[in-house]
Amino acid sequence: MRKGQSHPNAERSKKMMTTALLELMKEKEYKSITIKEICEKAQVARRTFYRNFKTKEEILSLFTKKIMQEFINEMLTKSNENYRNMIEAYYSFWYKHIDVLLLYNKNELDDFIFNEYLNRLPEVAFLYTPDISLYESQEESTCALAFNSGGLWSLLTYWVLSGSKQTPNQLAEVLEKTFKGIRFDK
Repeated sequence: MRKGQSHPNAERSKKMMTTALLELMKEKEYKSITIKEICEKAQVARRTFYRNFKTKEEILSLFTKKIMQEFINEMLTKSNENYRNMIEAYYSFWYKHIDVLLLYNKNELDDFIFNEYLNRLPEVAFLYTPDISLYESQEESTCALAFNSGGLWSLLTYWVLSGSKQTPNQLAEVLEKTFKGIRFDK
């Protein structure tokens, strides 16, 4: 094995413990889940848990980073498309992970995913500030990035918690109408 690579058994154990934690979170509150329960559900020894993680929060962190990497990869494939298509891809991606978003929300763990989302924004800044040439400084583009990413995430949260009635295409249409309807010259 090369330096920096994980042993396949360690990766399998991590996956089993992640699956176990997520399944337990469906059954009971995250706060009350113990390491012992995770190990029993995953059918691994406690020493295996501690060989891979220090806390159950580390499992969530690893899983969240994995989802965010998938998100980044997906958005990078859309970087040359028009903005409307990128927005539709954004909501399509999250729709595939709606069960995770609902599970995190149910367990008051939204911060896990939102903080990772914020940390990774620069990797897909084109999604939030499609025309960087509009801004006169790095500070201006950072403000635009914060505003646009927050709006997309806020709509995502509303959409997920209200039952995801609209399709990703319909959400893209709503945003398109919203931006067309904004007038700053009144």
